[in-house]
Amino acid sequence: MDVGERLKAIRKLKGISQRELAKRVGVTNSTISMIEKRCQSVREFAEEGAERHSDFYR
Repeated sequence: MDVGERLKAIRKLKGISQRELAKRVGVTNSTISMIEKRCQSVREFAEEGAERHSDFYR
């Protein structure tokens, strides 16, 4: 089971929608969807997030 499948299984077990999970972790629901569908890896997501927020730390 890959990360996306595990994320989806745990999210469903807890009864949380993609939208609610996204809100809780500070991303868009489309990001959660892409991770669950394996269109975007968690590593790619983390790298994009680091780039997106890098100006904040300068």
